[in-house]
Amino acid sequence: MRFIDYNGSGRLDPQDIATSVAMEEARREEDPSPKPEGAPLASNTGCATMAAFMAFPILIILLAL
Repeated sequence: MRFIDYNGSGRLDPQDIATSVAMEEARREEDPSPKPEGAPLASNTGCATMAAFMAFPILIILLAL
C-alpha cells in the first residue's frame, strides 16, 4: 500500500496513514469481487446420488457373501 502525504506536512504522519487506509478500504468496498452464486457442491447432491452412495456398498457386501 502506498501512503500519500495528504496534509502536506512533508512527512508521513499518523493522519496520512489513517487517510490512506480509509481510502483503500472505501475503494475495496466500491469494487466488490464477484462472489459465487448458488449452494455449495456438498448440498447440491440429490436424493438419487445419496441413494447410490448407500446402495453400492451394500450391493458389494451382499455379492461378497
